[in-house]
Amino acid sequence: MMVDIDQFSMEWLRNTPFSDYTIPALVLAMVVGGSSLIATTTVFTGREAGVLPSVAAGLIMVGYIVVEVLSLPSAARSWFEGVYLGLDLVMPLPLHNAINIDQGFMANQPPPITSHSG
Repeated sequence: MMVDIDQFSMEWLRNTPFSDYTIPALVLAMVVGGSSLIATTTVFTGREAGVLPSVAAGLIMVGYIVVEVLSLPSAARSWFEGVYLGLDLVMPLPLHNAINIDQGFMANQPPPITSHSG
């Protein structure tokens, strides 16, 4: 971890339950980053396998950003939160696409071929 960085003022944590950035950094790295890593890994294993982890990772990151924006003073915010929030709202799209693909796939299936012995 970086120490003595002026970019992240300790003053910003005054009205939060944290005395330093250790816990938020660990949550960001392990929970947010870990869920995104799992989502990324499962997306490459197959469409169905990656859908729910991708949605979960997006929701976890949205939750982290919402808590961050509500907890920290406006001086601590930047346009990055908006960019990340926008990206997070896109992460659940695989679920929407998977549902549409499955419905379209099933709707366009030809009837099963049956053999008639005669």
